[in-house]
Order: sequence, then C-alpha cells, then structure tokens
Amino acid sequence: LDTLNIKKEIKSVFLYDINKDNIKEIFIIYNENNKNSLEGYSLGNLYMNENGYEEEEAIDFFKTLNIATSQKLNKKIENVQNFNASLAKKELEQLVPYYKVVNFNDYNIWDVSKRMGKDEYNSKAYLYQYELIPQDYEKFNLQKYFKIYSLDKLNFIKNIGNSIIFSDGNYYFLFQIQRLGLITLEEVFQGEILENSIIKNGKYFNEYENGDYKKNSKTGIWNSYEYSEELKRYLPIKKYFANGILIRKDIFYRRSEELHIFSSTTYNSKNEIEEIKYFEENGEVSQIKTYKDSILEKVVNYTHYKRNYSIYDKVINPQSGYEYYKARESLTQFKDLNLLDAKLENKELNLYSLKSSDNKDIFVVFQNYSPGKTSQDGIRWYEDPLKYFGIKEIFYGKRKSEKIKSYEDIVKDGYFEEFNLGFFPGTASITESPCNVETVVKTGYFSNGAESGVWKNYDSSRGDLISSFNYVKGVLDGPYEIYFSNGALKENGEYRNGVKVVLWEAGPQYWPSY
Repeated sequence: LDTLNIKKEIKSVFLYDINKDNIKEIFIIYNENNKNSLEGYSLGNLYMNENGYEEEEAIDFFKTLNIATSQKLNKKIENVQNFNASLAKKELEQLVPYYKVVNFNDYNIWDVSKRMGKDEYNSKAYLYQYELIPQDYEKFNLQKYFKIYSLDKLNFIKNIGNSIIFSDGNYYFLFQIQRLGLITLEEVFQGEILENSIIKNGKYFNEYENGDYKKNSKTGIWNSYEYSEELKRYLPIKKYFANGILIRKDIFYRRSEELHIFSSTTYNSKNEIEEIKYFEENGEVSQIKTYKDSILEKVVNYTHYKRNYSIYDKVINPQSGYEYYKARESLTQFKDLNLLDAKLENKELNLYSLKSSDNKDIFVVFQNYSPGKTSQDGIRWYEDPLKYFGIKEIFYGKRKSEKIKSYEDIVKDGYFEEFNLGFFPGTASITESPCNVETVVKTGYFSNGAESGVWKNYDSSRGDLISSFNYVKGVLDGPYEIYFSNGALKENGEYRNGVKVVLWEAGPQYWPSY
C-alpha cells in the first residue's frame, strides 16, 4: 500500500470476496475532509509457484471497482457517521451481479515499451520502424475504442460458460470472466444471438483483428496483427477474404513513421500459397515467388539491379561545405523500367521484351543463380538456387522475325548492359537493408549487331571502373585504359584495327600487409 502514495487518512482495512472466487480483495475505508470513501484493490499476479513468489517479483495492484460503481458508492457513504467495515460489507453485498461493478482489465497489449522491455527501448523512432503508431491500433483496444468503462448502459443478453454477452442495441459485447473476478472485453460484433448459437453478421472486433462477417463467414478486408518471431513483436496485417476463405495477406512495416508494404501473399481455394510478392520501400515489386501445390516453383528478382551498393562515399555539399556519406547508386541506365510489364518472348531463353518511351524494343534476359548446379558452397542452406533468377542483360535491339526462337532472331542495336548476380539473395527481410545483388559489370553500344564506341567494365562488388575500350564495327580500335582496384591507372594505350599498342604501363604495385 505504501507504493500507492496514499495521502488520505485510513480508517479501516478489511478483506472481502466480492466476486465469490475464494480470493479476497483488500478494501480500505478512507476519510478526507470528513468525507468517507471506500476503495477495493485486487492483486493482479496471484500465480505463484510451489515456493511462493519469486524473490524480486513485484505484486501488481488494480482497483477492484469500476469508476461508475465507485463514484455511486462513495456518494452514498460519504456523510455516513461512524462508517466502518461492517457497514461497508453490507454495501458491498448489494453490488450484484459482481461483473457489473468490478473493474475491466486495463492492460494494453500494444504498449510497446512494456512489451519490449526497458533494455530494448531506445526511442520512439526505433519502435515505429515496425509497429503501428497509437492512432493506427486504437481499434484493437476495444475498451477505449467503444468507450466501455461500465456495464450500466448495456443490456444483459445471456451467459455462455465463463462469458457474458451484453448489447447496446447496435453491437453485442462479449466479456470474459477471468480469475480474480477480472472482466475483459474480448469481442464486439454485430449479428444475431439465438438460443444455441451466435450468428455473426456485420462488423466484428477483437484485440487482434477487425473486419466484416457475412453469416459467420469472413468477407472483405480485415485488419489484424500477427506476431513475428524474427522481430519479437506484432506486425500490422491486412487480410482479404471471399466467402470465408483467405485469398490474400499483406504484411506491413513502419519506416520514417510511414507504413510500407513488405509482402503480399495470395492463396488458392485450398488455402495453399500460390504467389508471394515482396516490395521495395518505394512500393515497387522487388521479387515474386510462385508455388505449385505448396512447393516453391520459381523466384524472379525484378528490382535488385536498381538497388544501391552497400558502400558509402564521402560527399561535400558545394554550398555549405558540409561533409556527409551517400550510398553509391546502381550504374544501370534502365531504372525507369517496370519489368513486371515485360512480355515473355521465349521461355527457354528466359527472354522478355518491353517498349521504350520512343517505341523501341528493349530486351531483358534473366539468368539462373546457379546454372547447371543443384548446390553451391555458401548457399546450400537456402531454397534450391536453381529456382532463383536475376537479370543477365538488358539491351536495345531489333527483331528479325516476330516470333523469337533463338538469339539469332535479335539484332542488338543501341545501349547494352551486362549484370553480375553476385551472392545468392536468400530470403527477404524487414530488419535488414536490401543490398544490390545484381550489379552492372559491362556497358556499351551496339550498332546493327556490332560493338561500337566506348565500352566500360566495372568491379562487380563496388562499381569501380576497371577498364575502358573503343570499338569500331566490332573491332577494337582506339584508346583504352585499365585501372587498379584502388582507381589508379594501371595501363593505357590504343588498339589499331584490333592490334594492341601499349603506350604506358605502371610498375609493380606493392600493397601493405596487416
């Protein structure tokens, strides 16, 4: 009681079992300014082991009587002379049924600071990275959302086991009678209460989800929370139902205080996964997994080639002189492409096509992450790498025939990019920043099927320039440069009609060892 910081005069303390569960509550008669008041306290954690409470476990109190009941009772007794425990018990005996007078459970499962623990509570920004902010999840706090702090304005409908159903004329309210007489609001719904059954028809709410029922079958869009073992917290979910069958589930996360979609899963009538789409932070579809009979069939990366490198370069603001670090951007010139719009030209070649803004053909070639192999060191713990595909080439070209049977039916003509797949992408993650796993390693131009102009080669992991060559009608001709990995010039010279003429070459390079 000392922890309650009581400043009133205590006239009497007694025990009384108001809810007849063989566990007595603590009742205290106070006096302040010659006015009586009565308050009850229940213990919220009487779940002790055989040896009693743990040594450092704190006893949790909550007030027994709800606010409306407490106010009425104290108004009645405030001026009673010589008010004592005997008189108080007579007043308590009249407070029936007990479930209309005891307090509701005020524990909020969405209190993220309590749920995570003080050690992990760094900042609101950290919590908001994955959680919904309070105004988003208020609907899941039924007592607060429906402003149910007393049962006085609700009409009793019926008892069902340890549950009680009330109604306000629009909604039914299902309360659960817990141990210690605690009352919790579990469900709010529209529908019909029959003698031996409940028909849910209309709006429905509980502490984890809300949506619509049509004759006991879920329908339309449902908002819900699901627990993530990876993140150790709840994530916001949208579920889509048709005639009680789940057809789609979208998972969200929060970054920079904004909600972003992480993935969207579609299901067939057997509740088997058919497809999972993963999204970039800007909303673009980054990867699609397709399934057949619940078995992974194919995984295609659509935006990984656009992602930044996991390298940060120092940048100086020319106006302020302020230094900061900026992620190195992808070298691709095809960032504006939406590969989901690509048309399949040849399944065996993994060849697709799109139209450019000036109506030219752009061809996209996908490649397997582990062609011709069933396993590979470093990726054997993932799903079958033969099923994963990323970008191999993107280029402008012309068709020799409408139906493309082989690469011979295409003439490369215009800008060209070649990609390296790098390491295996593995599975998508909310917690880790997406990295660039498909990087540009070669760029240049074709003219009617032959290399033309400047062609450049890049380091696959950093994007640094490795070499630069000139072509004339598919033949090396003109100046060239080759660089060390640190960016220093290693060699330069020129080709004359395919013959190399070295003009300068760096001496031996010595690298410090640590």
